[in-house]
Amino acid sequence: MLCSNCFSNEGLKITAEKIGDKSETACENCGSNDGLELSKEKLVELMQVFFSQGSVLQNIGGYAPVYKISDKKEMESVEFEEPLKSDYELLKQKTDLVVFHYGPPLWRLGLTEQYDALTESNDEEKEKALNDILEASNEIILPIGTKLYRLRINANDLLNNTTFDTPRKDLKTSYSRFDTPDIDIFYSSPDLETCLHETRVTIADEIILATFKTKKELKILNIADSFTEKEGITEFEMISILMYKLCTTNEEEYEKCRFISEFIKKNEFEGFKFLSYYTNVKDEELYNIAIFGFPLKEDKIELQSINRIKLRRVDYTFSFGPAI
Repeated sequence: MLCSNCFSNEGLKITAEKIGDKSETACENCGSNDGLELSKEKLVELMQVFFSQGSVLQNIGGYAPVYKISDKKEMESVEFEEPLKSDYELLKQKTDLVVFHYGPPLWRLGLTEQYDALTESNDEEKEKALNDILEASNEIILPIGTKLYRLRINANDLLNNTTFDTPRKDLKTSYSRFDTPDIDIFYSSPDLETCLHETRVTIADEIILATFKTKKELKILNIADSFTEKEGITEFEMISILMYKLCTTNEEEYEKCRFISEFIKKNEFEGFKFLSYYTNVKDEELYNIAIFGFPLKEDKIELQSINRIKLRRVDYTFSFGPAI
């Protein structure tokens, strides 16, 4: 029907190459002998992957494409620039499908009732939202011997154990997602690759890895997964949707995250498990472990070893969509 060489937009063409099949015959549309063949079913898949999946915006804390496809021609509501415009017209002709602007339900953006309460409500409503989070989250125990990783970039004084503990207030120049001037947090991960992602290492960095093990059982709150949601609620009340948004978006959500960490600490947990921001770019969910205070100094964990890490290879897996 069509082949990958029928398209002029580079992203659409490369996406078609990934989806298409090899063919022994010339393309009936463009006459190309080396393009990858796309049946009608493959063209529908191409439109779904490029226009719908490819229009999901980064950093919104949910799955909400800007565009979707439909077989109802009256729903069409887009106008692309060349060369994508011509490619789109060709796809419409061959599939009888159109692209339209999609207005997702707000919960797909993580905008739940508790999110609203943490954003602009009074103290009573904030307290209720925080209690909802606490009730839906499950307590877990980190057993003795749990391995945790922590990285330092271009670290000095490697022989001093406190180099790898929570930084002292007088040494801090900024605060992360959950810590504040009043809440000291030891950030760590049970997974080394997640630790590398979180520290945003570069090829030029001297990367020092500290491996710890817990010396005592630690009572922490799981705000990452396995939520016990109330029966009969809608997506607008689901804590799992809220926490996914708060942990997978940028600095604009840090204030709400800090409300939550303060509340967890006030309820006498020693830390919490939370989703890594880099879950956004992995097939599986990634996690971090936050421990309040200075766990190395407080003898809750022990330093097992330190190593230098050298980045040997960095790979990117990516997809395409229309420039919006």
